[in-house]
Formats: sequence, structure tokens, C-alpha cells
Amino acid sequence: MGACSQGQPLAIRRSARTAPSHPLLLSAQDLLRRTPRAISPDKSRRPLLPCPVSKNSTDHLRQVREESRRSWRNLSASWRNLSASLSAVLFFPGTHPQIEFQRPRLQSVRSAPNRADVDISQWSRVWPPSPATVAVTKCCIAYLIGSLFTFIPELARILSTGTQEDAHGRVRPKPAYSAHMVATIVVYFHPAKSAGNMLLADRYASILMLFAVMMCILSMYTVQLFDHFSPSLGDKWDWISETGDWVVNFLYIGGSMGVLAWAKIWVGNPSFNSGCSMAAVTIFSVVIKEGNMPKLVEILLIVMFGVIISNIICFVVFPTTATTRLQNSISRSLTSFSTLLDLLTSTFLFEQHILKSTQTSLRQAITDHAKAFKTLKADLAEAKHERVLDPRVRGRKLKLYDAAIGSLARLAQHISGMRSSTKLQESLIRAVREGKLNLDEEKMDSTSADDAELAQSAKLLMRFREMAGDEMNDLNACCDEALEAVKVLTRASNLNVDLPATRQRLTTSLATFSHTSSSAIKRLYAGPRREQGVYQNERDDSEDEDLPAIGEIVDGPNETVFLIYFFLFTFEEFAREMLFLLDTVIEIVHTETPSVLDHIRSVLPFGQRRQQPRRTFLYQQLPWLTPENLVPIDPSKLQAPVFPRAKTDTTSPLRQVSLYARLRQRWWAFGEWLRQPEIRYSIKIWIGGAILAAPAYTEWGRYWFLEFRGEWALIAFFSVNNPTLGQTNAMSFYRCAGTFIGALVGVIVYHLFPQNAILLPMAGFLFSIPCFYIVTQIPDHAQTGRFTLLAYNLTCLYAYNSRERNYSVWRVAIYRSGTVIIGALWAAVVSRYWWPYTARRELRMGISDLCVDLSYLYSRLVDANNQDIAESNGHTEETPLVAGSKIAHPHLTASVQQLLAMELHLQSQLTTLRDLLVLTKNEPRLKGPFPTSFYSEVLLSLERMLDRLHSMRCVTTRSECVRTEFDAHVSKERIEMTGSVILYLYTISAGFKLRTPLPPYLPPAELNRQRLVAAIRELDVVKRRSARGGNKHLLYFAYALAMQEVIAELGYLGEMMQDTFGVIGQTYTPV
Repeated sequence: MGACSQGQPLAIRRSARTAPSHPLLLSAQDLLRRTPRAISPDKSRRPLLPCPVSKNSTDHLRQVREESRRSWRNLSASWRNLSASLSAVLFFPGTHPQIEFQRPRLQSVRSAPNRADVDISQWSRVWPPSPATVAVTKCCIAYLIGSLFTFIPELARILSTGTQEDAHGRVRPKPAYSAHMVATIVVYFHPAKSAGNMLLADRYASILMLFAVMMCILSMYTVQLFDHFSPSLGDKWDWISETGDWVVNFLYIGGSMGVLAWAKIWVGNPSFNSGCSMAAVTIFSVVIKEGNMPKLVEILLIVMFGVIISNIICFVVFPTTATTRLQNSISRSLTSFSTLLDLLTSTFLFEQHILKSTQTSLRQAITDHAKAFKTLKADLAEAKHERVLDPRVRGRKLKLYDAAIGSLARLAQHISGMRSSTKLQESLIRAVREGKLNLDEEKMDSTSADDAELAQSAKLLMRFREMAGDEMNDLNACCDEALEAVKVLTRASNLNVDLPATRQRLTTSLATFSHTSSSAIKRLYAGPRREQGVYQNERDDSEDEDLPAIGEIVDGPNETVFLIYFFLFTFEEFAREMLFLLDTVIEIVHTETPSVLDHIRSVLPFGQRRQQPRRTFLYQQLPWLTPENLVPIDPSKLQAPVFPRAKTDTTSPLRQVSLYARLRQRWWAFGEWLRQPEIRYSIKIWIGGAILAAPAYTEWGRYWFLEFRGEWALIAFFSVNNPTLGQTNAMSFYRCAGTFIGALVGVIVYHLFPQNAILLPMAGFLFSIPCFYIVTQIPDHAQTGRFTLLAYNLTCLYAYNSRERNYSVWRVAIYRSGTVIIGALWAAVVSRYWWPYTARRELRMGISDLCVDLSYLYSRLVDANNQDIAESNGHTEETPLVAGSKIAHPHLTASVQQLLAMELHLQSQLTTLRDLLVLTKNEPRLKGPFPTSFYSEVLLSLERMLDRLHSMRCVTTRSECVRTEFDAHVSKERIEMTGSVILYLYTISAGFKLRTPLPPYLPPAELNRQRLVAAIRELDVVKRRSARGGNKHLLYFAYALAMQEVIAELGYLGEMMQDTFGVIGQTYTPV
């Protein structure tokens, strides 16, 4: 047996996970379990009366009373500890991640529980509340407090910069008519965030409000400048004053909207988007109404109070930390890795429980893995902003967490490669379930001729299981042990886990597995050579004569051997990456945490950095392994530039060309910059917003614009406009529907409780519950809940604020709905007819670019495959394919680093394309529905192709891989196959971009691959099937055979495109 079965088990026990080191850290479950009962069950059921009065009975009663008093004192002490524990959960959860938001479970007690236990059990079912309940509660409380600035005059006066005289002639601040905007700011800036996300949102809000203040002040000075030169000094309409108004409209209304729109795409953060909405509200409220400095100060006070309310609620009521969420996400990812690893190895080894089970468990595990892994980078980005508050990510630990996330990303790539290497096993399992194949060796020989190939492959797999199945299971157990250790230590670093011993067992098991699997593969590859009469005088140390004939091909090896080969290589890569992850976690646990003062000193440029001892950290040894430093590379960017046309390989420096050429080149660069989608989007918002605000700066339209609150239309236009047409259509629908619902509810509530300063805020609190639930728990429809609550806020609360100005609630609702509809319709018109950026077209173009990038990646793999590396001698059949004596972190060369970056870029491209595919349903077409199923299948095929190329990269970048001696003999066939594959990808790319019929005959990539395989089989080293010469020919043969699945995916894509786009000379129906 391997290292894991012989070594000691993981030093983690369930008691160690739940027993903290301090009484205050006891979970509610432990406290309830340890709470003594007032009277034991047998005594509580014992009748006390009637009983004879005697000395013994008196002593017994006295003993019972003393026991009761002692039990109640212990019970009171336990409840005090329980309250202290709950306080730690509520107010300091970041320090104790192992008890945050965990529902305590009471152990089942066979004896009948007493009343106190029943009450505690019922209470534990609802406390602590779930994260969804906490998020909605925090938002509703913040909204209630924000709405009180509308209903309490004393609070409204705080926001006002104007004064009024009371009946006694005393000058007092008058209530602000814009006090309802405090609740509006709370809706935009809700407190259901982690501590790090709230700090980041505060930073964004400060920067954006500074931008809004700058725009407002510049607009004021611009108006004053033009009024100064006006003949009427701005009192009447003249051409100078009107010119100043148009400058303000074009630069400060439209220009600010364009800058904010570009910034939203550039930053790409939801908190930043909310801050942009607040900045737009501030600019429109001040600049449109030509407000002065007091008006600007009033708006800033409103924004400040809204932000302060959200911060207080976020950090006081059930505070959550992104670091804890990051640790939870890592834990879920590791659990999904363990589940997928067990399922994949069981599938590969053809185990019985896999033969009887369905594929539902594997699909569910893949889905859970995708959900858990999706939030890792977002949680890490938020956790970086908690360094001052949370010591778990302070100092070097943040870099180590970066390295850990990068390691998890590579583990996910290896899992994908292993999934793509079990296609043969899945087909065999399907054949077994359908009754076409029997795994009984006696009945396997009687298989029909049609299924003979499947039976032969099954024999090879079963033979490999006999040779190396135990070692694979042992390595799988060691990987599970390492995953469990990392998962536990990411949640609580004070547990007694022996990570060095775990790493040593994994290292030993990996070395054993590498040695055994290599020997098994070579024995399966060599086969019964003496029975075939090939090279009978060749001696070898293997025991080939003991292996039965299993349908070997005389002129070459069975391709199933190499399908096994790829899975083993990827599995070894997974285990090696686990070693790196273990080392990273060891450094996280043992790294010294600096104090808050030391951290502040290290951040400040003038602070004194604390002298750290000289030590080489893991993330410093391999700097490219972190997500920050491993930047995704677009493979097409590695091609030679196309300007100037005279020299396509290089771009001449500006100083080496003439003035006219420099002007042409700069003009060309400017045109390329304008063609970028984000630049076009910001220009559309800039000019479209200026056109919508234009009536406010005309003599005939200003009165109507201010009367009907035209700034609401500007806010709606800015909020619903998105880069793609599908997003704009969806947001316009959500905005209009939410506005109708919110305005209608606001009218009903206001009529039910007219001018009632007590019931109106309570009704708003109740109505905000479903709205905030949608905002926080249903991200895809979050805008619906936000727009609905904003409409209610600007109907009910604004009507209450304007009651002294005879503004009826119906009037406010109608004005609000009308202006929002105008803004949404204008946004739809601008998005549809001005530089339309449709998700359908971008999906096709993105697939086309992805196919070209795949061809670049494949060409780089071919280049890596052709590297001439010095050979090593002394290989025998027992020599591992990968040397196991030095199980450490493999040195990643520059080419491997480049390939990793390309794969990351292609994976991000696939994610973007899936998002675009979702948006296509919001873009209706007159000629019929968009073929979503076709494009979904195309993306799945491209993903499978990328997984296969990843597995090939694990093989081709080995130092033992292809040598020039093979290229010299099969170079012609290799070049033909490579050229056919690249031509195939180019044809598919052009087909998606042009949507024209495809040729009836596509590149013969599979035929060229078969020619390459036949040429390799003609080599003497392959005919001998000798393992004494090393494994170089095995690796090269595996590379050639692995291209079969890539070419099969290309053929599948070509057939689908011919069915969809048509074939030249046949019927053509574009989609």
C-alpha cells in the first residue's frame, strides 16, 4: 500500500473542529450541550407528594432543593456564556470564522427533554438568522432610518441650508424639501456588504462625489463668466447667456455623463456603479436647476448622511467580513475538488459503484464547483481592503492568499483536463449499462464484432487497474487528505494539523504512483512482442511474456494506452499543484501578522517600514503564479503588428518617419481608439444626455422641463443605458415596470395613511423587505427591486415633503412615471440606432476571435513540442515517466508561463461569451428567435477543445518530450496535420464572422493525423515497443493520438455550421 494507507491519519477530529481554545469562543451548540438540567429526567418525573414525613424524607427534600439551586446557578452561568458567545458572533464574527452564521444543531437525546431544552431547541432553529435574513434586515433598518429624515422635522432641518422665521420672529432652519433623498442614497448605497466592500464603496463614493462637486463648481463659474459679458448680466435671454447655457449642457451635463459611463465600464464594480448613480443625481440636481453653493452643500449633506447611515448599520448590525467569505469560498472549492477527484478517479478505474450510478452526481459536483469557484476572485478583491481591520489578510498573508487562489485556478484547469480524459470510460460505462458490454473476462471474448474495440479497451483499463489501481487510490486518498487539511486550516489556523506530515505522505504517494503507473503503461504498451515474432532477439527486463494477448495491433500500439496516459499526466500535475498549495498554506499559518500600526507605517510613503528577517517566501520564488502577476495574454496580441503596411513585421518608430507619415499614423491610432466599444458607448451617453437635457436650456422649454422634473428622465437615461442592446432593453423594461409598481404602491400607501408621520415610515419599512430581498438575493433582477423602491420613495416620501406646496401624490406619481418612460425610451433609441452594440453580433465575433486564438494557442503548443532538449540515458521499463525523486514545485519556463496566460485569457473569453449568450434573449428579432441552443453547443464544444489542449500542454511541456529525431522522420506528416488544424480553425472563424455558406469539403485534418500516426508506427523504436530507450516516443505518440479528439471537435463544429449556415451550392438560411 502507499503512503497514506501506511501513515497515520490526519490529526483532525470532530472535537478539535468544534472545541475552541477559549470559553468565549464556544459555539451555541457546545454551550447548549454542556448546559446542566435543573432536575434530571428521572427525578423530575418522581412524585414528591404525597410522601411520609420523616427524617429521611426531610433530608431527601433538602437534598433536592440544594441540587435545584446548584443546577439553576449553573444554568444561569451557562446562559451568560451563551449570551457572550452570541455577542461574539454578532459583533466580532471576523475574529471567529468558525462560528459565523452557523446554525447550531442539538444532539438527539434519547431521554425525554425537559421544558427548558425544548425552548432552547426551538430558539436555536431561528437564531442566529441566515445570511439572507441578515442582509435584508440591515437594508430595511437603514432605509427606515433614512426615511425618518422626511418624517421628523428636526432631522430634516439638519440638512437644510435655508432659514425661516417662526411666529415669534425667531430665525430657524427650515426643513429641506429634498430630505427624501437620504433614503434614496441608502437604496443606492445599501449596507448589505462585507466590511471590505463597504470600505471600497466609501472610497469610490468619496472620489465620485469629489468629481460631482468639481463639475458643479465649474458649471457655476462658467455661467457667471458668460453672464458677466452678457448685456443683461444674465437677467434675460440673449445670445451670450444662451451660449453659456449650451456650454454647460454640452460639457458639464453630457460630458459628465460620458465620463461616468466610461468609468463604469473601466472599473467594472457594482459599488462603483452605485457611486456613479449618486454622482449623477448630485450633478443633475444642482446643475440643471442652476443651483448655487448652498444647494450643493445641501445635496452633499444628504449624501453624507446616507453614507454614514449605511456604514453604521454595516459595521454594527451583524457585521460580515470578506475574509471570512473568502475562506468559506476556498472551503467550498476544496470540497468540490475532493468530490470531483473521487468521481473522476472512480470513473477512470471502472469501479462498480460508478457503473451502477448515474451521471447526475458528476454533473451536480461540476455545477457546485463552478458556483464556488466563481466567487473566489471577487471575495479576494474585497478582502484586500480589510487589511486594517482583519489580521488574517495583513502583511505577507495577502500575497500568500493571492498565490493560493492562483493555485486553485490551476487545480481547476487540471480537473477540466481530467474530465476531458475520461470520455472513453464514459462510453464504456454507457455500453455496460445498455448491456452491450460485459466486464466478465470469460464473457468479454464473446462480444460482437461491432463492440470488439470497446471490449479491447475495457481489457486494457482493467489490466491497468490490476497493475496500478491501488497506487492511484492511495494518491487520491492523500490528495483528499491534503484538501481536507487545507480546508480546515483556512477556516481556523489554531487547530492541531500536521501539514508537514501530510505533505510528506503526499510526496511519497506521488513518487510511488509515478513509478508504478509508468511501469504499467510501458508494459501495456510493449505487449506480447515475442508472440508476434517482432524483434525476438531483443531482451528486456519487463515481464511481457506473462501478459496475455489482449487484441494488440501488430503494426502499432493500442490507442487506449495513450488515453490512459493523458489522464495519468494530468493527475500527476494535480498532485504536484497540491504540494504547492500545501506549502502556501503552511506559510499562511506560520507567517507573522504585523500590528495595525506596523501595517499603517508600511503603507504610508513616509512611514518607517519594519525590518523583517531575511527569508525567501514561496510567492517570491514563483512570482508568476499569483493572479496579479499572471496576466491573461490574448494570443492574437503576440502576432506582428499590421502598421505600417510597408513592413508588417515591425512598426517603425515615429522619429524615423517623415512628418506626414507621423500625422497619418497618429490619425490612424486615433481612429482605432474611437472604434473601441467603450469609447463609442461613452460618446453615445455624452451626446445623448446633452440632447435630452437640451430643453432645460431653451426659453420655451425650461419651464416645462422643471415643472415635469426632467432631471428624472436624465437619471433614468443614465441608469438604464448599457453597452449592449440586450442589457439596455432589459434595464428599460425593469425600470418601467419597477416605476409603475413602486408609484402605484406609493399612491395607495399615501392615501391609506395621509400625512401620518408614524404609519408611513412603517409601511415603507414593510414594503422595502421584498425589494431589498430582490436586490441582495437575486442579482440577475436586482435592478427591479432597486427601481421599485426608488419609485415608491420618490412618490410617497416626495409627496409628503411637498405637502405644503400642494403637490398631490397622484401628480407626483404621473410625473415620475412619465419622465422615466421618456428617459427609458430615449435610451432604447440611442442604443438601437446609434452605433448599435448587439449581443448577437458580439457573440458571433467573439466566437470567431476565440477560434483564431485557439489556433494561436495550438501553434504555440506545437512550437513547445518541437523544442530540442538534451536526451538523458539509462532509462529502463522501471524508470518513471516523470522522475519522482524530486517531487517539488516544477520550474515554469517562460513558454509554460505564456501558455498558462493564454489559457486564462481563453477561459475569460468563454465566460464573456456565455454572458453575451444570456443577453441575446433580450434582443427580439423579426425573423424569428435567436438559435440559442446552437450557440450554446458551440461554446461547449470550444470548451472541450480547450480542456483537451490543456491536457496536451501538460504532456508537451515535459522535459522528456519530443526530440528532433522524431521530427526528422515524420516532419512532413506533422506539418500537414498542423496546417490542416489551423486551416480548420480559420475556416470556422471566418464562417462565424461572415455567416455565409461553408465549402462542402473541409480541411482533411483527420486524414493527415492518421498519416502521422502511421508514419510514427513505422519507426523502429515504435515497432520494437521497447521501454529501454526511455519514454520519448511514448510522449510523442500520445501527442499525435490526442489530436483525435481535438479534430473530432473541429469536425463536429464544421458539421453544425454547415447545417446552420448552409453549404455552397445548396440552400442557405442565415441565422
